[in-house]
Amino acid sequence: MATYDLEEQEQIAELKVWWQKYGQWVIAAAVAFVLAVGGGRGWNWWQEKQARESAALFEQAVRARAANNPAAVKQVTAQIMDQYAGSGYATSAAWMAGQVNLEANDTKSALAQFQFALDHAQGSALQDLARLRLASLKFHSGDAQGALTLLESPPAQAYAGLFGQLRGDVLVALKRPSEARLAWKEALVAMQKVDKTDPLYALQEMKLDTLGEGQ
Repeated sequence: MATYDLEEQEQIAELKVWWQKYGQWVIAAAVAFVLAVGGGRGWNWWQEKQARESAALFEQAVRARAANNPAAVKQVTAQIMDQYAGSGYATSAAWMAGQVNLEANDTKSALAQFQFALDHAQGSALQDLARLRLASLKFHSGDAQGALTLLESPPAQAYAGLFGQLRGDVLVALKRPSEARLAWKEALVAMQKVDKTDPLYALQEMKLDTLGEGQ
């Protein structure tokens, strides 16, 4: 058995007292650190797993769409939206399902899926596109006010022309021609910045003419 001098014994006694007082906190901190490191690695693994699985399912949906199998498209896209809502494929799956339902004249389901696409869109560009798609569907299904609400917030410049066009259409339907004219003018300005040769530019000019005013 090891023997200690008086000074060493005092140090050991002090260490025992310190450990009794603070040992549990040291252990807790060590466990927290291990969990944080391991948890971070586990989270990354889980995200990669989700990405792989959702990508494989989306590929199935694309093949089903190409094979003109709407039932399979609905089944697979529903699985993506249900089990992989946080993945980058959820919005695209919702758009695909929405389009399939539109083709089947199921507007109610299409609206729900386009709303899902908006709620889960990642990044401002996808959010703008999702807003535009949902607003267009709301407008053409008779909900002009709902469409206008979605179009109120200004989009990125790349979508400004399309937003302005649709907003003008909606405002005409709501019998607000002066606001529609302004929206269409803003759309023309935005389209000039992107591509004035776009056929939609000429269409937009024609729309303004129908309101009794040129550019």
